Parts: sequence; C-alpha cells; structure tokens
Amino acid sequence: RRSSDLNNGSPTNLLRERVPSFLMDVFEEAFGKTGLKQHELSIFAATLEHIIHDEATARLHDVYEALGSSSDSQLSLPQVDLAADAYTMSLIMGQDRLKTPGSIQHKLARLAKAYPGWKDTQLWLREVRKTVAPANADDGLSFKQVEDVAEQISQRFGSFQDTECRQLKNTLLQAEDRDSGREIGRAHV
Repeated sequence: RRSSDLNNGSPTNLLRERVPSFLMDVFEEAFGKTGLKQHELSIFAATLEHIIHDEATARLHDVYEALGSSSDSQLSLPQVDLAADAYTMSLIMGQDRLKTPGSIQHKLARLAKAYPGWKDTQLWLREVRKTVAPANADDGLSFKQVEDVAEQISQRFGSFQDTECRQLKNTLLQAEDRDSGREIGRAHV
C-alpha cells in the first residue's frame, strides 16, 4: 500500500484493497467517490454479510444434493459431520468439486491422500460442530442448524488454515536446519 493510503484512513481506501472491484463500483456509484460515511459503511458491511451468507447457503444446498439429502430432512450427527467434511472440501477444492461424478466418500478419501492435514481438519470440524450444534442434537439437525455450522466453518477456516500453515512452515524449517548442518539464529564462537 502507498503511504498516502495508510495515512488517509478513509473507509473507501481501506476497503478498496479487500473488496472485489464490481462491489466497489456499485457502492461508489450509489454513494459517490468521496468515500463511505458511517451509515453507508454499515450498509456496505451488511451487503457483504448477506453475500457471504447466500454463498454459504448455496454451497450447503450443493452439499445436500451431493449427499442425496433433502434440505427438509434432519441430518444425524454422523451425516452432519459428513456434510461438514464435504462443505470444507468444496472450500479447499472449489464448489464445482461437489458436482463432479463420484460419491462424496470417494472424493473425501482422495482429498485425505492429497491433503496431509485433512485428519486434523476433520478434528477441527467436529469441534466447530460441537460448539455450534445444540446439545440435544440426538434427533438430528435441521438445514438451518447445519447452515449455522457451515457459516462458522466459513468464518473460522482461514484462521485454522493460517495456524496449520505456520505449523507446517516451522516443521519444514526445522527439517531444513537439521539436514543442512547449519543452525540458524545462533552465533558460533
């Protein structure tokens, strides 16, 4: 970022880097190019939240379709976990992956082979489900309840992956240090 952008903390300048240009064009057309005021920024944030919610819902409908389930049906906890796995697979590999031929179980098995952190990801997904799903979920979860789980997965997944990436980086750096015979960061006398 340019230093003038850092010093000019207008909402428009701060958002321009993080928001797709088509959305910025719509908001600039609606509110002018002078920047978004607090009220307009609130509308903008609500619009983004609505777009994210709609995307998560559409993705979850695709998961239900891939699982052969109706959004009117209750899912058992094992089915919710499978749906969460499929939902996360679609975040990692793209939503179109849900529509390619083959069972979800087969696709998840292939993902497990290609993605070394998949088992840890599944454990994390179970924890997210436990924190979001009602304690009395023995009768299963409605689409709305599974949607709440999916939204939490979407919101938290970036932080989870960041932690996973940092751990992998540290492991690789440690392996590199051992194999090279060099010690980084230590002075030799």
